[in-house]
Amino acid sequence: MKYVIIALSEASKLDFSGADKLAKTDHIICLYVKGKKNITAAVQEEFDALKAEIEFDDVADTQDLWMYAAYLMGYHVAAKHSVFVVTKDKDKLPSKITSEAKVYTSFKSVTSDTGSSTKKSTTKKSTTASKKSTAKKS
Repeated sequence: MKYVIIALSEASKLDFSGADKLAKTDHIICLYVKGKKNITAAVQEEFDALKAEIEFDDVADTQDLWMYAAYLMGYHVAAKHSVFVVTKDKDKLPSKITSEAKVYTSFKSVTSDTGSSTKKSTTKKSTTASKKSTAKKS
């Protein structure tokens, strides 16, 4: 299950190729500034063709949009979900959170990403102490 976060203000600039590969279990969260939910006909057609669940969340202003995007990223990362952000403005997101989530400029990158975690394997080294005899020879 993937969570893809996008800002609707950027949706017309984004490359939707590959978005059709998102599954029904995937979620797209579209963020927009309240009163400015302008979706072009081309973007609406792209959304209509998707199998993924789409939700629209409104925020008060542009600054709140990026703060809310960061909140959603943190929430879903903490819940161990695969989190992707599709944006051309990576610098508006906090770097601490973007190190945990994946930020791309197109849907093609999201759908080609397997979403597998990159946890490092920690192997425990076994140490065997050698015993020395302390008995005195007679």
